[in-house]
Formats: sequence, C-alpha cells, structure tokens
Amino acid sequence: SRRLYATEAESAAAGGTGKLTVSFMLPHEAIVKKEKVSQVNLSAVSGDLGILADHVPTVEQLKPGVIEIIKEGSSSQKWF
Repeated sequence: SRRLYATEAESAAAGGTGKLTVSFMLPHEAIVKKEKVSQVNLSAVSGDLGILADHVPTVEQLKPGVIEIIKEGSSSQKWF
C-alpha cells in the first residue's frame, strides 16, 4: 500500500469534490454516515481543531466537548 499526500487521498476518496467525508457513530446508531461536509470542529488536548478537506493527517487525543459538523453553506449540527 502506498501512502498518499492529503490532497491525493481526499481527491481519491471523495472523487475530487473538495469535501470531507464524515461518519459519526455511536455504539448503538449512526448519527452521520458517509456524508460530505465542509468542515468538522472538535476539541483536542492540544486545543480546538477545525478539520477541512485536504487537511494534513494528524493524531490527536480528543477531550470531552462539542463536535460541530458544518455542511454546505453555513448550516451546522452540534453534539456534546
């Protein structure tokens, strides 16, 4: 398996749409399943993160807080 750069990986995974494909799962249900979104905001130990399409891969320890999924335009959904 060959490791791709973020732009290549996103283009291959999303068909070049410039969107981030997100799945947000709980043990008993899928809240968001393979949905293309503009941005995901969440809290990590190192600070708040805003994840966009073509982001640089990173490993972070998440902390309790609000997860915000921003869809097309300015509509968003938040969970704690």
